[in-house]
Amino acid sequence: MAAPASRFSPVEAAWGEDDTIVAVSTARGAAQRGIVRMSGPEALSVLETISVGRASPLPKENYRFVERGVHAGEAALPARIYIMRAPSSYTREDIVEIHVVACPAVLESLTAALVRAGCRPAGPGEFTRRAFLNGRMDLAQAEAVEALIHARGLSEYRAAAAALSGHLSRKIESLRQDILALTADVEASLDFGDQDIEMISREQVASRLVPIRAELRRLVETRLAGKVPGASLRVILFGPPNAGKSSLLNAVLRRRRAMVSPHPGTTRDTVEATLLLGETEICLVDTAGLRPPSDEIESLAVSRSRAGLREADIAVCVLDAARTPSPDTLAALANLDPQRGMILLNKRDLGPCREELRAAFPDNVETLNVSALTGAGIPEFLAVVVRRLGEGRVDRTPDDAAVNTRQESLLRRATAALDRALGNGNGPEFMDLAANDLREALDLIAQVLGAASPAGRLVSDDILDTIFAGFCIGK
Repeated sequence: MAAPASRFSPVEAAWGEDDTIVAVSTARGAAQRGIVRMSGPEALSVLETISVGRASPLPKENYRFVERGVHAGEAALPARIYIMRAPSSYTREDIVEIHVVACPAVLESLTAALVRAGCRPAGPGEFTRRAFLNGRMDLAQAEAVEALIHARGLSEYRAAAAALSGHLSRKIESLRQDILALTADVEASLDFGDQDIEMISREQVASRLVPIRAELRRLVETRLAGKVPGASLRVILFGPPNAGKSSLLNAVLRRRRAMVSPHPGTTRDTVEATLLLGETEICLVDTAGLRPPSDEIESLAVSRSRAGLREADIAVCVLDAARTPSPDTLAALANLDPQRGMILLNKRDLGPCREELRAAFPDNVETLNVSALTGAGIPEFLAVVVRRLGEGRVDRTPDDAAVNTRQESLLRRATAALDRALGNGNGPEFMDLAANDLREALDLIAQVLGAASPAGRLVSDDILDTIFAGFCIGK
């Protein structure tokens, strides 16, 4: 997981680096073990302060564990303690992990005892932030930690794991070195043009830039392969009242999640549930029936249903196959995007679809017959959802990594700078303009990794604050 130390210089920290931080690093909830983590120069001495009785000396090895009792407020707890000495730890500082019973009250009490003994509560993502600042990893790898924690499905997990391993960083660094070498040759032509040495030509600049630009574009396109970390793909069920949307949701989940009633307007708010389809986690959303509202609350529910459709990755119009469509239903069908939309004819167990309903369907919208009562057609519906969610995505090999929004923006701007370098014409000013564009591309690519740029600028504390603000405490 470590990045080559020579690739970038550590950034000055916004927070003090001489203090020792502490946080609970495991999620709340039932578990066999909870972990409280310390990192900093006083981690080992703080551990000695809270140890019970005359504990045996701490091991000198880089990574060892010991069994000890520790004070947590008024209680003494048995603990397994892992010691990772600098510089071989995650943060390149001394790290102590105290593993105890996973009781929230115990973990909070132990953390409070460590703060009284000299630690400071860690901020969001501060352990990973220190790992970046101390050169353990570059910024792209640090961002992959959050993506790994929030991965929804195996495809996102594999992409985040590949980025954390340095796969994405090595690709970007290789491109940066190629641009750096080209920039050196272009600037040599400017600085030593009057000397008797072979200079690079415009044709040579173009021949070396074209494959670099193509690879940058390919990296930018990997952003299309996934959503923002932590965001599930949303499949919205909408349509007229009593078409069976809530029953369909329950049938897909194989449990009663939504309330079902023969009376229109039962669903007054969206009902959401997550499930794993193939390798992807989706959020299946049941919405209020689309009809003229009878009161203010129902009006708000219908408004939220329409707003939810705009955010849907797949919008599924659920219709009663035996009922004549209303004007509102026909309007919804007419506006259904064939790329994102599909139609489910529910209640197929009651008989064939009414002909006037089928005649109202857009020809280019996929249509399936299902029965929420018997379950018929539901496996086929889910198979279509899996296929739809996979369409339009960039194929990746298992060790590939996708860029996030920040990285995509920087790489897209770097690609534009290379486009300008290639479009500077054939005049005598070509080399001068190309050198400026190449330096701009280098600056932008350096920011992806958090590296020092040719202009001497580093990733600002404001950017780091924004990146790490989304992390969990203790990570």
